[in-house]
Amino acid sequence: MSIIHTIIITFTLLAISFDSNSSDKVPTDAELKAHLLSKSSDFETLISILNKTEYSNVLWIENGPLNARVGNNKNAVWDKSPNLDGFVNKAIELGLKSLFLGVDDFGNWKISTGTEVIFLNGDPSRGTAVTKTVKKSYWYGAQPKYSICTPQIIGGAVTGACYTPLSTNWFLFKYWYTHDPTIEQT
Repeated sequence: MSIIHTIIITFTLLAISFDSNSSDKVPTDAELKAHLLSKSSDFETLISILNKTEYSNVLWIENGPLNARVGNNKNAVWDKSPNLDGFVNKAIELGLKSLFLGVDDFGNWKISTGTEVIFLNGDPSRGTAVTKTVKKSYWYGAQPKYSICTPQIIGGAVTGACYTPLSTNWFLFKYWYTHDPTIEQT
């Protein structure tokens, strides 16, 4: 594919990319891929900064909290005043407004892109709706050891995980679970 075709496709995908000012719309996989095309080098720059620190999880919101922690276990304590000025300054310089990043058990970085809730059946207004919650993240690193996502995989399992390859080192990772309020939770 020529560079001209690549540029045209990139601009087309960016044109349909999600509106970052709207929190009402859940971005499609195609929109997330377009967004990653425009931001992957920025994310890689920020990941390289974090790789030089001890932190494996960072939650940052511009003009808001900055929290980081070492490790992924549930007992890891979030440092509410981490020394990540280089990371924050670079994120602002790159035009980002917030990020939630973390290293998984395999050493890959995940960048949260949002959550989609799908109503399967029941009445949401009565609290009886069965829902499927799909959490989506960009995954940077080695190819995940999960199946490639298909509608059948996500639709057919109560819980699970899958991925869609986006480039050599980037993947769209999905984790989902189903909640049925009519079944007693323990």
